[in-house]
Amino acid sequence: MLLVARLRSDHPFGALPLTCDDPGETYILEGKGEITAAKLLDLANRRQLVWEVDEATRERVLAAASARIQRDRDTAKRVAAARAAATVAAAVPAARKASGKPPGVPPAPTASSAPGEIAHEGGRVVWSEPPVAEPGPHQTARVAPPRRRRLWLRTIVAIACVAAVASGLFVLGQIALGPAPSPAARVTNYTELSFTDPATLPTRLSVREPNLLSFTVFNHEGRKRVYQYVVTLASARRSSVVERGSIVIEDNAEATRVVNVVPTGRHGSSVITVTITDPRQAIHFTGNW
Repeated sequence: MLLVARLRSDHPFGALPLTCDDPGETYILEGKGEITAAKLLDLANRRQLVWEVDEATRERVLAAASARIQRDRDTAKRVAAARAAATVAAAVPAARKASGKPPGVPPAPTASSAPGEIAHEGGRVVWSEPPVAEPGPHQTARVAPPRRRRLWLRTIVAIACVAAVASGLFVLGQIALGPAPSPAARVTNYTELSFTDPATLPTRLSVREPNLLSFTVFNHEGRKRVYQYVVTLASARRSSVVERGSIVIEDNAEATRVVNVVPTGRHGSSVITVTITDPRQAIHFTGNW
């Protein structure tokens, strides 16, 4: 397994490592188990990953994740089509069974004395033919459709209804899944802000000794950038600016700043926040003294 990235240090899970096999079919988040390709792309789109590989490997992993999602959707389409075909195939025998007799077999006549039905004469069963009315000069003779034709009409209607339902389910599934992410939609330009070493943050502030915190800005915007930053200290009663400044970072480079936080006011707890603008990002931790 190849270590490709870590979660950002300010993620609720912490900076967990993310590994995958080659060429990126299975993704394992240490301590959490396997995650889906869609979840990997979601973390990348929300800029929650700090990549541990070069740009070419990162692009290969993202491309493999997109291909995995497309394959899963193609498989879902084939399964839906197979189920629809099986439902249609089962509808034909069911319609024949509902008719009670195979197609082409006329219904059995019942005992009666009316023309065209069974009559009893001297102990014999006689079939009397009904009179056939000749159509007039301006009339067309109406012939009732045979039973077999009516049965097939019902079968065709049933098949059409089943196909419509299957198509509707397929469309709803496509809407729920959404379109497959294209390579152009993958995140390529972004900025990352994180604490350099979260384990060394001064969560116990001292008024006599330095309280040093360090943060790092990663520039992956595709060009040289100037980042404005501000560090603030906020308690329940007041808020103050600890340091304000700017950082110039080349493309695909990073810069680290170390700031001394001096607590003010009475003893208590404060929230120390580091904020950058354009794009706006913020990270924070709580310090007590």
